[in-house]
Amino acid sequence: MAEVQVAISQDFFNAFAGIPRAQQKKVHEFVSKFRANPRATGINYEKINDAANENYRSVRIDQDYRGIVFKSDHGNVYLLLWVDKHDDAYQWARKHQCQVNPEAGTLQLYEAVHVEPDTGAGQVHPAEHAQEPSTGTELSATPLISLRDREFLRLGVPEDRLTLVQSATTLEQLEALEPRLPVEAFEALCFLADGVPLDEVMEEYAQPIGAKVDPQDYASALQNAQSQRRFRVVEDDVELQNMLEAPLEQWRVFLHPTQRRLVERDWNGPVRVLGGAGTGKTVVAMHRARWLVRHRLKPGEKLLFTTFTRNLAMDIEANLRKICSPQEMK
Repeated sequence: MAEVQVAISQDFFNAFAGIPRAQQKKVHEFVSKFRANPRATGINYEKINDAANENYRSVRIDQDYRGIVFKSDHGNVYLLLWVDKHDDAYQWARKHQCQVNPEAGTLQLYEAVHVEPDTGAGQVHPAEHAQEPSTGTELSATPLISLRDREFLRLGVPEDRLTLVQSATTLEQLEALEPRLPVEAFEALCFLADGVPLDEVMEEYAQPIGAKVDPQDYASALQNAQSQRRFRVVEDDVELQNMLEAPLEQWRVFLHPTQRRLVERDWNGPVRVLGGAGTGKTVVAMHRARWLVRHRLKPGEKLLFTTFTRNLAMDIEANLRKICSPQEMK
């Protein structure tokens, strides 16, 4: 039998950061047990009948709190997606879809259905609402992004989101769709709206033509660099502890694919990385340092990480201690 993989979504850490400290301790205990063995006795999976995905299960944290887990009948991958109070957790499961995109091969998590409060008549499904122009003049408006269906699909736009994307005629309308699209699909569309040529965007975000994708192969999807923007396979308890102690410091866990390529590549000499303020150059440098220590340094070798100011050097050292083990820091 294939090895069990447990991955935690970025959304889970966002939810975890917002619950009271007392409950966080219980969640931490559950996640540690879950990571060690998602099939352990005492983890009771309850089916959510009206969830957006038939593979969603609820797991009990305590009397009030529930976790939402993706547990497929195919393969040995378990995904911890969300944690919240009972009713709110079930509501999240009704609103969000998690699936392997059959064209892009990425594991995607996005808001698929917006559930309005139950106030009786007059409810509107957001997908329908988003497609309705606000004025009569917009009926003939030119789409913001004009592509063939196939091209949208290759960029990771889910098939059930095509009409929604094609209905956007302004940048503001596209930006309003962000929660309802997978992060990589939304980003690709924003580049296109900004005038980046289609072939360049395809090269960055699309699978090569003819590439085979198995929508039931969640393990392979987790290896996709775009998937790793939202999901992390936790390797050990120390890593899990560090992630739960500072859940909002997500630079420590989730890298953009462009960052990951810089971090994990073997170069043939010095490399200069350019980017404006706030683009993540220091984050890349710190992850690069850890990667080199883990994968390329021989016993007894040292790595020098230097910068121009003492204060920045002290800040980098403190942050390196957050992502490195004591042995790696040595």
